[in-house]
Amino acid sequence: MNPILSGTEAFNAMMAGKHVMCRPIGDMLDFDELDQFPATIFAKADYEFCLKLEMMEVSGIRFTKPLNAFELNDGQEIFIVQPTCVVHTKYDATNAEIQNSLLNGFVQADEDNAKLQLQAIADLFGRVVAHPVVKTAELKTRKTRTRKVKTDTEVDAPNSTSFDVEEKTTMPAEEAAAVQPISIKPPVPAEDPEFQNLLSDLLNRAATATTPTEATALTSYTKTWSEAQRKPLLDAIHKRLNELNPPERAEAKEPPSLMVQIQNAKDLTELDCLEIEVSTRHVDIQPKLMGCVKRRRFELENQGSEVRQ
Repeated sequence: MNPILSGTEAFNAMMAGKHVMCRPIGDMLDFDELDQFPATIFAKADYEFCLKLEMMEVSGIRFTKPLNAFELNDGQEIFIVQPTCVVHTKYDATNAEIQNSLLNGFVQADEDNAKLQLQAIADLFGRVVAHPVVKTAELKTRKTRTRKVKTDTEVDAPNSTSFDVEEKTTMPAEEAAAVQPISIKPPVPAEDPEFQNLLSDLLNRAATATTPTEATALTSYTKTWSEAQRKPLLDAIHKRLNELNPPERAEAKEPPSLMVQIQNAKDLTELDCLEIEVSTRHVDIQPKLMGCVKRRRFELENQGSEVRQ
């Protein structure tokens, strides 16, 4: 399944580091790379877009790469690969079990690829899952009483979020219990141990990211942070992007409209992506572009203040 995207959706996806492809509307040919089309395609109504799905192979079975959190919107349909079945549900960013499934690579965007992933995992261990069961589930948060931690790794009864399946299937306790996803809620002081642990983890992941998409996705964890708290991670991402795509190589591909994109950024999330893009440009133009980023950030933050008033 590869849904058609509008020009705005495709532009935002490209800014998030996704591989966007294009073709004229009504054309029976396959989608082609963006560099085969004029730079104004996102503003025209006679083009349609899609994402190029990345594939992987396990035990000789090919399926799409599992989803990441930054690729999903609340309420979007997802398919979670479980040991005994595939669970069809909707994405909820506050749900601990879904977040852990995403982090561990067990969430697909469609039923077919979820079944293929389950079959591939089973085959890897010499098992056969000929017809994977798909169960539709509703998400409900169930809170349990938590007692004081006994050791560094042992807790008596952590909070968990589980699936309430229409077929009244009860999830095994060991599957339902979930470690809380990496997240912090504002306000969090910079010296808070939870914040420091998360920052350290994100810095390590930024330094070892294998693709620009993997590196930029780490900003999704910093939406509630202050600018000062975010700076070390942004610097680490900038450094890794320069290592993966040296400025002298990126300069040849530099689109002339980055400054316009910054000036027209519709929210802080899009501006974050553009700020990371600035780091790939030639060092001589980075100060000017960063000045535009700061002005647009000030405008967006003031707009938020005006709305609240």
